[in-house]
Amino acid sequence: MSKKYEQFLGSNPGLVVDLIDSGNSPYSLKTVDGFEFVVSSDDFNNFYRLLGDGAPSRWKNLVTDASTGMVDTTVVGPLITMIRNFQSAFADYPKARSFLRWCMGELGKDDKSFLVTTRKKLEEDARHPDFVSDEDLKKLVRLDQLQKNLLADNSFGEIIWPVGRSSDSSPFALSPGQDIQKEKDPEKPKKKVAKQPIPRMKNVELEIGQDLLTIHIDLSKEFGPSKSGRNNIVATTEGNKTLPGRDERIGMTIYREITPKTLKKGAKDSFKNVRMNVDGDILTVVIDLTKEIGPSKSGKTVIIASTGGNQYVFKRSEKIGLNVYRPI
Repeated sequence: MSKKYEQFLGSNPGLVVDLIDSGNSPYSLKTVDGFEFVVSSDDFNNFYRLLGDGAPSRWKNLVTDASTGMVDTTVVGPLITMIRNFQSAFADYPKARSFLRWCMGELGKDDKSFLVTTRKKLEEDARHPDFVSDEDLKKLVRLDQLQKNLLADNSFGEIIWPVGRSSDSSPFALSPGQDIQKEKDPEKPKKKVAKQPIPRMKNVELEIGQDLLTIHIDLSKEFGPSKSGRNNIVATTEGNKTLPGRDERIGMTIYREITPKTLKKGAKDSFKNVRMNVDGDILTVVIDLTKEIGPSKSGKTVIIASTGGNQYVFKRSEKIGLNVYRPI
């Protein structure tokens, strides 16, 4: 009898299947009512488990139904987005989680005075309280009971650190008054990587030292049109690449529109842990690799830095899309 598996992660988890063929990717699966389909080996390993097993440890921070170990991404996604939104006010992901747990306790006391009490607490504790609007606070009141329970849980949405580290007890976890830039092991030698191109990257030079990633791009260069034909490629990592000697990965594309639109200054507020400077045609981007914005919506990675989509390089016609992340 073939083993049965269950999809525990997704927008409608609970699908039970037989694994027909796992020789090569993609795997062949069949539902209990006879419908056959295929999924990649990576998706199978990430989204399915043996029927009756609990949620894999790497997903336990996102479980939405403790009785079944299911992870409903339609519930997880909006809540992680909410935590990351509050993170902008605290400049710290764990502190944002802690604040939202406190908020869930206040909701149970007196919903009428909740907005006043919460705004006062935000002004006292957050670095940038104005980054959270009154509408953001009202959204907390409108959460359903499942969402409130999840945000009140100590483990929901916490960062699952790489093997060898715990989460909030990690040496990199923050206690009140600490700053993540200072959380470094003074006895651990710093890795330095000289300026160098990585094979297959185009017009991208990387330099790593003292946990800072510096990227140099010559904006005067072009490498022909994109696949869509609407843009000319200026620089690209050609997909996501692992940083030399590090666990982090980077994906970046810079392009120039063939038919340029009205020049914009760039959505600076969308940049997270990204500092840019342009000297002539040389763009320099600096990223602090010790910082963490929080988990991605999928929960598979921790975001280190992001431009928040494709944004204009300040006072230039080029656009940049950049993400640096660490697999969980």
